[in-house]
Amino acid sequence: MRLVDLASLISNHLIVKDAFLPPSLCSSLRDDARRLRDADCFVKAKVGTRAVSHAGDIQSVANLVNGTRLSETCWLHPPPAPGLGNVDARRALEEVVLG
Repeated sequence: MRLVDLASLISNHLIVKDAFLPPSLCSSLRDDARRLRDADCFVKAKVGTRAVSHAGDIQSVANLVNGTRLSETCWLHPPPAPGLGNVDARRALEEVVLG
């Protein structure tokens, strides 16, 4: 990391911590993500636009546009069903992040 980047992180009250998560937890979370993706728990990102309805109201229109965004999200809150993926790994992540 360049010194300028580090100074920016410090001034914005952010840190970079090596080995923030134990390798075993990283592996478990990676496995959890794969299992949740296989169970269709991920939502594909959409590209939004705004449109005006016939009544004059502004509406948000989000469409899947292949090739524009390729990201997917699986939210931790609300959590996926307890029987899906590796619940223990997600709980361990919350323990590290939330304390």
